[in-house]
This record gives sequence, C-alpha cells and structure tokens, in this order.
Amino acid sequence: MRSGGRIVAKFEPWLYVSHAMQTLGLGDRFSGPLAFAVVALPIYLVGCLGLRVIGLPAIFTAIFRPKPGDAVRFMLGIFVVIGLFIALACSFYARRMDLPVQPS
Repeated sequence: MRSGGRIVAKFEPWLYVSHAMQTLGLGDRFSGPLAFAVVALPIYLVGCLGLRVIGLPAIFTAIFRPKPGDAVRFMLGIFVVIGLFIALACSFYARRMDLPVQPS
C-alpha cells in the first residue's frame, strides 16, 4: 500500500470573508477590491476576533516600535500577524475535498 500527503496547501484565499459578507447581506454592496480591503475585511476581523481587537494596537506597537527588553513580545506579535495572514491568504484542505468555485 502506498501513501502520500493527503493535505493540500494552496496560496489562494478561502472564502471566509466573502461568505461572511453574504451572510450579513452586504455581499452586493462591497464587491470591489477596495471595498473588500477597506470595509469587508475589517468587519470580518472584528467579528472574528471579537474583544481581542482591543489588543491590536499593542501588537502593532510591539512590532513597529519594539523596546530593548521586549523581544518575546515582538516575536509573539509577528506570529499573530503571520497567523492572520496565513489564515486569510491560504487554504488547507484534504486532497479528496472539492473546493468551491472561486469568484472571478
């Protein structure tokens, strides 16, 4: 019996934000790329992160203005931002699973 990798990773966004905007009834209004980046993505992140959004200024301060003794805080901030980027920009799925059609 031969086995191989069963998880596929692609650098294409999963439909989290688009699905959330359709659920909220805002999908028809915010369909362009600028509206997606300025309106839809922040609404999705606030809804997804909840009260953790309050900590975003501290994360960005730790990344962009690190203090000499805050190396751990800097690295944790980097991991949080990279994790959000990977979750929104990549899709991981089982090889046999059919992907939904990507909007063009």
